[in-house]
Amino acid sequence: MKTKILIVAFIISLGINVGVIFTAGYRWWQEKGRQRYSGLTIGQECGWRRSTLRKSLTLTSEQLQILEKYREDMQAQTLPLREELRLKRLELFNLVKDGQSKDKKIDSLVNDIARLQSEIEKKVIQHSIKVKEVLGPEQQKKFYNLFEQGLCPGEEHLMPCEKPNMKGRW
Repeated sequence: MKTKILIVAFIISLGINVGVIFTAGYRWWQEKGRQRYSGLTIGQECGWRRSTLRKSLTLTSEQLQILEKYREDMQAQTLPLREELRLKRLELFNLVKDGQSKDKKIDSLVNDIARLQSEIEKKVIQHSIKVKEVLGPEQQKKFYNLFEQGLCPGEEHLMPCEKPNMKGRW
């Protein structure tokens, strides 16, 4: 009897331990994916002072000060837009999840989401133009190469660097 109780307790304990290990592994895997996307490591802060861009662009302390101010301004401008975007996406998700087929409401939410994304992208582009004015010519080249990689990670690029080879087509 005692042996059976110990075996059952062992199996339950083993199941809990395996579950904890899988959960921790899954969370670690998700965090690594976020890091790859954002370029940050766990506990690393955003901003020019702590970013790898600082080293890549060899920024001066004067440039860092200006760029950090620009970043803070952009963050303050986009925060309300990002929050509204998050709420609209949540509302759309809940509509779809609940199976409510309200086409007009869905269309309205999708249009709102597109508008908010567009506004945020405009602010990011305006920010990148301001950043460019602070950087020297070599720094600008590096910045826009990194910017393009951020927009299109991996081997794909939004705008190909070379003209496509049209020989042998058609």
